[in-house]
Amino acid sequence: MLPALTLPNGRSTSALGFGCASLLRLPDSADRQRLLATAVEYGIRHFDVARLYGLGLAEAELAPLLRHLRGQLTLATKFGLGAAAPPSPASRRQGGLRRLLRSLPALRPLARRLYGSRMVPRNFSAAQARRSLHTSLSQLGLESVDLLLLHEPTPADAIDLELEATLQELQQQGLIGAFGLSGLWPDCGPLIQARPGLAGRWLQWEDDLLEAAPALSSLLFGLPIGHGRFGRIRRSLEPIRQAFEAVPQLQHHWSERLNCSLADGTVLAAALLGAALASDPGGLQLYATTDAERLVRTLTLLHAPPWSAAEAIAFEAFWRPPVTRPSSTGIAP
Repeated sequence: MLPALTLPNGRSTSALGFGCASLLRLPDSADRQRLLATAVEYGIRHFDVARLYGLGLAEAELAPLLRHLRGQLTLATKFGLGAAAPPSPASRRQGGLRRLLRSLPALRPLARRLYGSRMVPRNFSAAQARRSLHTSLSQLGLESVDLLLLHEPTPADAIDLELEATLQELQQQGLIGAFGLSGLWPDCGPLIQARPGLAGRWLQWEDDLLEAAPALSSLLFGLPIGHGRFGRIRRSLEPIRQAFEAVPQLQHHWSERLNCSLADGTVLAAALLGAALASDPGGLQLYATTDAERLVRTLTLLHAPPWSAAEAIAFEAFWRPPVTRPSSTGIAP
């Protein structure tokens, strides 16, 4: 059974959430719906999405599942990157392009450059937050969301001075359960120090197991802020796999201690997620994949892990450098 956590609005959900950033990489809606249903079947109750994902289409893709399981799932969405308006007709025709990119992967870097340079506006105004939330609720088919997060804000962004008050008002109106930040830690740290109100009740950052974890307690001044992490598999899996290839004895050692074969990439990914869940009770860990078979194998292992909690925590500690303390800029030295 997956561990549970309580979100700032008091709702209980799974400590492992499903990230929807890559959902639209599956060109066919039927495959996307099967993937989402599989996540729920194997215990995931929290979904993380954003206005940006899938050129604005990812939220609508979640709507049938949310409608079918109304009140049983929790959801976070984000604003600030991408348009606040509903998806354009062009975005609705992206399935053909995605099929082309799957058959011709060499075109993906070009598509990323065009997408990144021309189609992703940044807007953290109070008005944009309202417009984006209104669109999100319409696309999701919901009256409220559990979390509304600033999407990868940086200190260089012109963040509206009225934004905190607007987010608090949206929370008082019952349209959001809580608000906060989601982004890269070197950006979030200085923002929190300069404007702690932006963190609200939730902080979510990209997690690389091979980098020191942020010293949250000293940076957040003891405020009761929940937290989540994303990107662990993308950032950490390949470097650890390469370390195992370079030192086979290391892979054998940890395979024995965790009672599984870490030569299998899916098993290694499950072990990394299991280590995160065991080492950070009360925290949210996001996981994303478009491969339904890999999702089933990963979640099956996490429901009945062959490793003990103590060994999972030891595995985490082996790779994680010591905790850093925030400098005067909020960035670890």
